[in-house]
Amino acid sequence: MVIVKTSTCDSATVTRFIQSHVAGARLSSDVSTELTYILPHNSKASFCQLFLELDKNREALGIVSYGASITTMDEVFIRFSLHGRSVVKVKVADTRLPSVGFWS
Repeated sequence: MVIVKTSTCDSATVTRFIQSHVAGARLSSDVSTELTYILPHNSKASFCQLFLELDKNREALGIVSYGASITTMDEVFIRFSLHGRSVVKVKVADTRLPSVGFWS
């Protein structure tokens, strides 16, 4: 989830607010006017209430806007490369077709 914040926004307060609604949520980055959070998929039942509460408390928290999306594989590989990972192992299922014989 990405939050666009105002100049008066306190990142720690927003983080506590999010964590009070979604167990396991963690701040991934706090750069310039954006806060980025990782919300665990297994807490998705809490997302609706979080979004409702963010809407109600947006001004008090100093939030301009927010949005959420599912992480893509591109983002996963970018994260690995940014964190200095030199080797990424990916297990791929065997997709070869079984051999087929033709008889006359």
